[in-house]
Amino acid sequence: MDKKEYKVVKLLAKGYTQKEVSQELKKNGYSATSLSTIEKLLAKLRKQYKVKTTIQLFVFLVKKEML
Repeated sequence: MDKKEYKVVKLLAKGYTQKEVSQELKKNGYSATSLSTIEKLLAKLRKQYKVKTTIQLFVFLVKKEML
């Protein structure tokens, strides 16, 4: 997981909405921070870790001590 992906997952884990994550990334100077980009990034991570939902993704990452 790269730095941007980790930042997105961490913010979501803290309770941010996807829209709020997008706004926070923009404030911190990240490029490609649209809501659509956040959704695609999460889809990519779900596929990469072979899980179906974002909740499963968080459980997986916690179990693997990646979050």
